[in-house]
Formats: sequence, structure tokens, C-alpha cells
Amino acid sequence: MGTPATLAHVATARYCYLSHQNLELAMEGNVDLYVGWFLGPRSPFEISHIRNLRVDLLKDKDEKALNRLLRAIGSSLIQVEFHLPFNELGFDIKLEYNSNIGFLSLTNIDIDEVGAVGSFGTAWLQRFLSNIDTSNKLELIELGLAFDSHTFEEAYSAPGWGQIDCILSGKFLKLEQLNMELLLSTDPEVYNEFEQCMLDALPLLVKRGVSVDVWCKERP
Repeated sequence: MGTPATLAHVATARYCYLSHQNLELAMEGNVDLYVGWFLGPRSPFEISHIRNLRVDLLKDKDEKALNRLLRAIGSSLIQVEFHLPFNELGFDIKLEYNSNIGFLSLTNIDIDEVGAVGSFGTAWLQRFLSNIDTSNKLELIELGLAFDSHTFEEAYSAPGWGQIDCILSGKFLKLEQLNMELLLSTDPEVYNEFEQCMLDALPLLVKRGVSVDVWCKERP
């Protein structure tokens, strides 16, 4: 991210790095109070020029505060990274005011939530992608998906992948590259088959000519 011009320690958040064009937040404590101060008249920060945003430790209760921050940053935002919490995907992130994003990274999407295999994490991902306007300028999307006890057959047949394929191929017209990192609690010997099954789950995107890279790592 480069050398930050400002490092602010605020009681309501663990840290905030703000450099000339980059903002990195770890959202802990009273995030609503913190964002209110950050955007308020006494804040020393000017965020209308922010191009790159990284947010860690999102919680459901932080939804309004995060969306308020995204709205304030507006169309200057080019790159955004969200590190999501396991077992807590009830919130909606809204990028309706961030029309110039070209790179989007979502990591830590837990596909092993309660319910049918894969239904929770894939349902959240469907909803998130569906809420992005078709006029988006996204060229690169990176997804970090965490699986637990799945076999590759279960991952491939998990509810929602067909809809996700339709959304990605139909709404993201400038998309050139999709990277998928799969965190697995399974035998490394099946990694290649797992990777191929996930590629097979996105036939429309592959047919359109979008480059799709899938790789597996051991889930920590």
C-alpha cells in the first residue's frame, strides 16, 4: 500500500491506514460511531479521492456504517477488498455509488454454513453480485471460498453455482479474469479434481472467453 501519510489510532476501531489514495480499515468496536467521526466535520481526513479500499473483520452490525462509507467515497473507488467473517454473511454490501470499480476481492466466504450444502455462502454471493449494476466496470474479480468437509462432487452440485455463472456472464460485461482460491479441509490428492469441478460449474463464463483460474489450498 506504500507509506501511509497518516496513521490514526481510534478507540472505536483497531486501526485505520490512510495514505494518498488508499484506505485500510479493520472494523472492530463501535464502527458506526467511528465512521460517523471519520466522515464528520472534525475529521482530518478527505476521502473523496480514495481509489483503493480494504476492509477487514466485517460484521452484520456494521452494514449501515460500511455502506455509508462506500457512498461517501463514491466514484473515485477503483479497487476494493473485503475480508469477510466466517459464519456471518447476513449483511448486504452496496456498491451502487462506486461505479468505477475495476477490481473486486471477496475473501473468506464460508460455503459450509448451516443448511443444504453450500446454500448459505453461495446464496450470499448471488445476492451480492446481483446488486451490482450492469454498468459496472469490473475487469478482475477474486473470490476466496472456504469449504470444510465437502467432496468435489458436493462442491460442484452445491445450490447456486448455476445462478452465479449466469450473473457473472450476463451482468459483468467487462470482466476479463476471475480468480478463485478454494480453502479445503480435504486430502490434497483431490485438489486437481476439485479445481476442475469448479471450472465445470461456470460454463457460461468460460464460453464467453473470460479467463478463470482456480486453485486449492489447505484450510487453516
